Amino acid sequence: MALVSPPTSPTPTSRSVSRSITAPTPSSTKPRPSSTYRASFLSGFTIDPTLVAWREPEGPARFAMLLARMRPHGVPDDLREISSITYRLQRMLSGRPLLAPDDADLRAIATALAAHRPRVEVAAETVLRAVRAGITA
Repeated sequence: MALVSPPTSPTPTSRSVSRSITAPTPSSTKPRPSSTYRASFLSGFTIDPTLVAWREPEGPARFAMLLARMRPHGVPDDLREISSITYRLQRMLSGRPLLAPDDADLRAIATALAAHRPRVEVAAETVLRAVRAGITA
């Protein structure tokens, strides 16, 4: 992923984090998530926010807004790609000077994600089995 830093005027206590961000190009040959996963994920969009117990009174409205933003995008298939995860992190955090990852940070994040991927894939299935068992019990 190529990142280019345009001129910025950082504050003395923060590092410059403004960059042009290029979305990753899907290149995965990995299988798409199962139809069960996809159906479960999409069924979450049908939840009536007024049926949930919220801590704050504005909870249902905020959840409804989140659902409205997520529905057009559907299942986040791109998150199977490490480059998509680092792209999203950079995009989400680029406006937060103390949190924004620089190029070295993004490379370190990508390296760590790649190193942990096998463990996460095994653990995710184990967690999902436990959740399914708890729901059906």
